[in-house]
Amino acid sequence: MKKLLTLVLMLTVVVTFGQKSNDIALISSPGAYDDGFNIGAQFVHSNRTVYVGPEVFIFPNLNSDKFDKDLTYVHGIVRLGLNIKLQSRVFNEFRLFSGGRAGTIFRDSRFHAILGLEAGAQYTIGNKFFIKGAFVIDSRTDSTIWNEDNFQVISGIAGIGIKL
Repeated sequence: MKKLLTLVLMLTVVVTFGQKSNDIALISSPGAYDDGFNIGAQFVHSNRTVYVGPEVFIFPNLNSDKFDKDLTYVHGIVRLGLNIKLQSRVFNEFRLFSGGRAGTIFRDSRFHAILGLEAGAQYTIGNKFFIKGAFVIDSRTDSTIWNEDNFQVISGIAGIGIKL
């Protein structure tokens, strides 16, 4: 427990100091539109090397055609990882990031665990707006709804956002 508290304290210090930014983005998984509309929101607090922030995502009709009940998919996760911010005369800011994801899925009136990894890029247009893309691999436990073991889902995420 002492090691975990030490790690959290160190990460807090790293995130608190340095060149900081706060971003809010709307995200979607465009490759999953066969099951309908999906949308999410991310908040990211980052400095030169570390980022952290929550994500909320809703997918109203995911796999609902296979069952006679509403299986709206909603997840809330925390993202933590490393990033590199590049700046030059050619582009304002280009951020590469990679990290972990952990949280919970709410589906079929129950909570299920989710754990994963992500990697992506974010390009700032002007001083305030950005576009982003990422690849995500999540190990999800909501498959117990259809009596299967945990499974992994690989997704592409696209987003637009604003720097605060």
